[in-house]
Amino acid sequence: MERGGRSIELLRQPYLYYTRPENVWAGQAAGTSSELTTALYRLNLSQTNPAPQPVAEAYTATHFWLSIDGTTVFYADKSPQQGSGVFAVGSDGNKQRMLRQGIYVPIGYAENNALMVMKQVQGTFQIVRLGARSSDPDTVIMANAGSGRWFSLRLYPEPGALGGLRR
Repeated sequence: MERGGRSIELLRQPYLYYTRPENVWAGQAAGTSSELTTALYRLNLSQTNPAPQPVAEAYTATHFWLSIDGTTVFYADKSPQQGSGVFAVGSDGNKQRMLRQGIYVPIGYAENNALMVMKQVQGTFQIVRLGARSSDPDTVIMANAGSGRWFSLRLYPEPGALGGLRR
């Protein structure tokens, strides 16, 4: 996706999820600078003329992941208010929250449907299965998923990059 266009991100019947860039005004007064964010919307394809429903807004270029049961959208972001982390929001746009603070990129799901992330810890990349709640312990599945010579973690990949990993 180019920063000026829309991109289809997810499809789970009856909803089609897409992103488009949005301008957010950084100041209170008109005429102040703006930031470009990535907004996620959904359309109900079972309706004749579906209206776009806002789901999430990320301050960085990111990829959105829909949970196995279709109720939650996960994404990495760097929020001006909360900092870097992995976030979750209901697939209907409700209950946005930070799951973990730090440098994380969602990469898939474990056998128990828990979110799997790539986490940067000092000079290594770990594959981690997140606990169901922030109070539950995370499980490191692979302590050193790749050396810095082979992988580089791009927390905020350009739109169109695959999963935030480059080889």
